[in-house]
Amino acid sequence: MKAETPRYTLDVVYPPPGETGSKPRIDIIFVHGLGGDNLKTWSDKESGKQWISDPEFLQTWESDVRVLTLGYNTTNVMLNVNPVRIAIHSKDLLEKLLIKRLGAEERSADYFRDSQSWRPGG
Repeated sequence: MKAETPRYTLDVVYPPPGETGSKPRIDIIFVHGLGGDNLKTWSDKESGKQWISDPEFLQTWESDVRVLTLGYNTTNVMLNVNPVRIAIHSKDLLEKLLIKRLGAEERSADYFRDSQSWRPGG
């Protein structure tokens, strides 16, 4: 029997699993688009190198960041694409993210989706 794809995943890609660093001051969250993938979207197609967890890339930012990817099964959304369905799915994603970040209110969070970014309340 084929395993069911989870509806949402929130994965920490930096610091690497098992590596502890200073307490993060900011969470940077990457969200892929429709038809995308929470890891492949942010990887170089030729080398497979995932730039959002690449220490060379991250050196340009502060050392006390935590980088996460928010993944979701786009098949459910793409089967019946309409503004209402996408709005409901977006709300579900945001609620999942807020639940995962409970207790992290003192940390700022920036969100990136493909080539655009936004900050809640800004």
